[in-house]
Amino acid sequence: MTEAEILEQITSNGYHLVTNVQYWTSICFAVLVATYLTKGKVNGLIVSVFLIFYVGFSLTIFRTMWFDNEIIRGGLRALEELSDSGEALSPISHAMIEHAPLNNPSLFNRITSMYTIAGMFLLTLAYPVFCIFSSKKEDA
Repeated sequence: MTEAEILEQITSNGYHLVTNVQYWTSICFAVLVATYLTKGKVNGLIVSVFLIFYVGFSLTIFRTMWFDNEIIRGGLRALEELSDSGEALSPISHAMIEHAPLNNPSLFNRITSMYTIAGMFLLTLAYPVFCIFSSKKEDA
């Protein structure tokens, strides 16, 4: 592959990754808002089925995020191999190799991204369950 093709693949998958993260985050907030607005008004069985679908959706999004990450890492490795082979790379390629978060992740970035995604996922699962149990206590 040429440098231009590799850069196109990296940026395309980077855009796809960001789009998936934004879409998944908006779904999480939609679930939280819907839960808040319907607190105590929806049957626990319906909420449980809905959460099962949410988990399946999230796992699908997580798989595509992992796939995009792997393609980006592969593209960065391909750029490094082109550079090692003696081919002159553009400043953009050098900047990607040196500064791409996936290529040189700091501990802070790894921890914050991992905890943010895991926390959002768990919160989106826990809050509807909490609302079901708190509404049952109020009914009793």
